[in-house]
Amino acid sequence: MRAQILEGEGLALSMQQQNTRGISWALISLGDVALDQGDTARATDCFQGALDIFRQKGNQLMSGWAQINLGRVAYTQGDFVVHRHFLWSIDNAFGKVI
Repeated sequence: MRAQILEGEGLALSMQQQNTRGISWALISLGDVALDQGDTARATDCFQGALDIFRQKGNQLMSGWAQINLGRVAYTQGDFVVHRHFLWSIDNAFGKVI
């Protein structure tokens, strides 16, 4: 898929430049592509990687966004307990920001 190739190139370039913002956004995009393709393991890895970066940078808003995506993966897998956990986490993350 073209999106996967382009985002993969963007990720490689961002990693080469040590651009954590670019890395995190590329991971979010690659996670979206993986989830659309039904590859929940790869989607989880991508979204978790982005979440780790956002947390490291103290970006609560984008941490919430990454958690929304992890919740989407859990929902897709039928894991409603984990999905609910992410909804609770998102509420807390956005409640602190907004």
